[in-house]
Amino acid sequence: MPVAVVLGASSNRFKFGNKAVRAFAQRQWTVVPVNPRESMIEGIPCVSDLDSAPRQPDVLSIYLPPRVIEEMADAIARLAPAEIWLNPGTSSLQVNEALGRHGLEWVDDCTLVRLGMHPKDFPDGAD
Repeated sequence: MPVAVVLGASSNRFKFGNKAVRAFAQRQWTVVPVNPRESMIEGIPCVSDLDSAPRQPDVLSIYLPPRVIEEMADAIARLAPAEIWLNPGTSSLQVNEALGRHGLEWVDDCTLVRLGMHPKDFPDGAD
């Protein structure tokens, strides 16, 4: 089963960081939500930081502000994901530079769309 780490996962079912957790789970991925303030999201145990996540996941899907991502570039490099997906609103020139300094590559795209889903699949925050 492929592994996805969702950085910026949320227990709020209206947020995309939650919808991504559910979307990966619906597609039969092993999902690792990352949120320092949550212990479980959608019944899936959370880790508090990237250093607690499994190394070399298939995908790191990010839902954080660019300023925070810049600060986490070292941790992202240590994680060594096969792919990084920067969701809408997460990319900036500074993020691109920070990731690029580590030789990381990424795509600017919506996780739900990449999984063949659509935000309308989660219209009210429910499955």
